[in-house]
Amino acid sequence: MKVIYETTKTCRICGSGHLEELLNLGDQPPANSLYDPEDSTPPLVPLRLMFCKECTTVQIGESVNPQYLFSKYIWVTGTSKTAVEHSHYFFKKALIKSRNSTNRRSGVCQNPVKKIIYWMLASALASCVALPPTSM
Repeated sequence: MKVIYETTKTCRICGSGHLEELLNLGDQPPANSLYDPEDSTPPLVPLRLMFCKECTTVQIGESVNPQYLFSKYIWVTGTSKTAVEHSHYFFKKALIKSRNSTNRRSGVCQNPVKKIIYWMLASALASCVALPPTSM
């Protein structure tokens, strides 16, 4: 069977090799792996949550090949006018609210909830520009 994932050995943000496993949910079918019971079951992928000791980022431990995940994907967000409008609305609201929690001199976000919003926006943007792993 073809391997559809690769294990991350370094932090996706800072490149450090100091990753610690926080949670291991074992081998799981990839996201959205709906299948007919008469078909073969989808391959399993480790589902692990990792913590970078250098930059304190929490991230998953494996990357599934986007070609596998999305080649037969039924729902495509960009084709739904409502989903696109909601994304624009959410992004604008989050940016406006985040301005109120930014230290004007240092540009550092002081409010923990707003830090989460920054993280969510960064994650959403990263998923839009992510490149498929080169070794798959």
